[in-house]
Amino acid sequence: MSNYDERSDASDYQETDSTPAQKLSYEDAQMRFWEANVNYGRAQQEMMAESQRLFEENYRSYLAEMQAINEEIRQRLEEAYRNYVTSATEASMQEGGYQRAAEISQSYMDTMQAFHEEAQQRCQQAYNRYCEVAQNSQRAAQRRSLEAYRDYLRTQQEAWSMLDVDAVIETTSASYEQGAL
Repeated sequence: MSNYDERSDASDYQETDSTPAQKLSYEDAQMRFWEANVNYGRAQQEMMAESQRLFEENYRSYLAEMQAINEEIRQRLEEAYRNYVTSATEASMQEGGYQRAAEISQSYMDTMQAFHEEAQQRCQQAYNRYCEVAQNSQRAAQRRSLEAYRDYLRTQQEAWSMLDVDAVIETTSASYEQGAL
């Protein structure tokens, strides 16, 4: 008589039988357990290596974006400063130019403040993108880890369900008789 594993998706139903058609010897079962452990360990190592690679790639991208923002703002500040010096110098040489120079100075200060706010906003956006990618990568790594664990458990479950208990008893009994256990 067949039993069904209860799952939320009908397509995932798997028929199981309390008396498996194929029995595993003690040695074959040990091999399956060992292979399951090796495969799980390998999957974890691969997942960790991929996660590390994605983290480093994301971090380099973030640093490059921050550097580009910094360079662009620096160039714009230098240009604004040159314009300020030129305009303020010209204004101060004119009659009554001190008032105009003060206006130019205030305009330069406003420009610097606007550049600072823009840089801060763009850096925050870059950081938010960096965090979002990092979180998505972490979630994907967790999913891959759970899939590997699920595969490991299914392999263990299958091996245990196919294990020929009588063969285990015979092997254990023989080991007792030889004094190996």
